[in-house]
Amino acid sequence: MTMFDWPRNDTRTSRTRSCSSLSTFNGECDDFDKWLQEKAKQLNADNRGDTVDAAKRKFEQIVTDLSASRSRLDEIDRRADELLAVKAAAPANIRARVNKSIHHDRSDSIKKLRQAKERSLQGANSVEELFHRTCDEATEWMEEKITKLDTEELGRDLQSVQALQHRHQNLERELAPLD
Repeated sequence: MTMFDWPRNDTRTSRTRSCSSLSTFNGECDDFDKWLQEKAKQLNADNRGDTVDAAKRKFEQIVTDLSASRSRLDEIDRRADELLAVKAAAPANIRARVNKSIHHDRSDSIKKLRQAKERSLQGANSVEELFHRTCDEATEWMEEKITKLDTEELGRDLQSVQALQHRHQNLERELAPLD
């Protein structure tokens, strides 16, 4: 009797398939967990060298990726349900793997990181808008002062020259805080 003539053992085949499915499931969980860790790093990344718009674009890309990962998470859930249905391994281990590493711990921490990053970007955007508004106001104010200086009145007598000097000194004092 050769090895190929042995009777087929359905239990062995079933166990082999179960082990293979469990291995695939664990691999998918590991990959998804690593991917989530990478997204967490991206959310924690310091964007000091970036403009607010560039940081917003990066954040929006991360949020888009996280939203798109929902189907991947659903697939992991589906595989876990299949493994639980065929009793491929200890159900507690499968549930713990799904709950701990994927659903609860990582998803909650990613959600908190995303919210913190969103608040940070909103704050940076507000500061940037305030800065631009302040710059615009300062520019308008300086242009107004410059037009006051650009008078074609050149003093023809001592009093008008002294009045122009006095006005010039006042403008210099007003401009000092803008330095």
